[in-house]
Amino acid sequence: MAGKKQFGQVVAVKVSDLKPYGKNARTHSEAQIQQIMDSLKEFGWTNHVLIDPKQGIIAGHARLEAAKRLEMTEVPCIVLAGLTEAQKRAYVIALCGVLSYVVFALNLIQRLINS
Repeated sequence: MAGKKQFGQVVAVKVSDLKPYGKNARTHSEAQIQQIMDSLKEFGWTNHVLIDPKQGIIAGHARLEAAKRLEMTEVPCIVLAGLTEAQKRAYVIALCGVLSYVVFALNLIQRLINS
C-alpha cells in the first residue's frame, strides 16, 4: 500500500487480556459508567477501545469497565501500532486536555432531544 496511510486495525480482544494504562489520569463517575453501559446496550460499540500491540489500553478505560459490568467477554479494539512510549503518553495527555475543553450548545442538544 505504497503512498497510503494505514490506520489501526479493528480486532476483538478478550476483556481479561487488556491491560489498563497505569498512569491513566482520567476518572469516571458511577453515573458515567452507567451511561456508557446504557449506550452499549442501545447502540452497540460505536467507539472502540484504543490499544497498543501488547494490548495495553491507550483510551477506553471507561468503556472497558462498562463492558466488564455487562459481563462481555470480548470488546472491539483498534490497535495503534508504531507509537513510541512518548507518543502514547502525549496522546493520553492530549485526550485529557481536549476533553476538558468540551463545550456543549445546550440549545442544540435540546432541539435534538425534542425532534
